[in-house]
Amino acid sequence: GDGETLLPLLDDRSAEWRDTLVSEYYGHRLVAGLRIAWHGNYKYVHNHADRDELYDMGEDPAEMSNLIDHPELDSVLKDMRHRMWREMGKSGDRFGPQGHRFLLGG
Repeated sequence: GDGETLLPLLDDRSAEWRDTLVSEYYGHRLVAGLRIAWHGNYKYVHNHADRDELYDMGEDPAEMSNLIDHPELDSVLKDMRHRMWREMGKSGDRFGPQGHRFLLGG
């Protein structure tokens, strides 16, 4: 959940910890917001009003090559979208009624 303390990790580096992080940006004065998920080496950005993004942060830490259209990464993309939706559910963020349709195609 939100605001978890890092103290367990300071005491024990092998402590159980979440493996996916999600950031929510609501756009403020803009119509569209963003949702960003990190898992493993990958970063997935859901752009409500623009093209989504997928980066391999291990190979491309400067985020210069968007991998969203690489068919060999379809399973990674699907996994990242499901992880994002799961984490959004934990925080109560459903990205509006269109969230499920955009993220999971349903």
